[in-house]
Amino acid sequence: GHSIADLYDLFDAIRSDQGDLPICIIADTVKGQGVSFMEHVVSWHGTPPNDTQFAQALQEIEKGV
Repeated sequence: GHSIADLYDLFDAIRSDQGDLPICIIADTVKGQGVSFMEHVVSWHGTPPNDTQFAQALQEIEKGV
């Protein structure tokens, strides 16, 4: 669930195999993975960071990639 490239590959495979049929994808993910102050903190789900938090999160995500 955290690999965007894998998700795109999955979407492409589903489109070619299933056509227009409804599909459900269940991804095993960790909320906020890769951001020290967000990881495993449910309250961040749907809550936008302020500018300082955003900058820190972006830096941590880029470092972890």
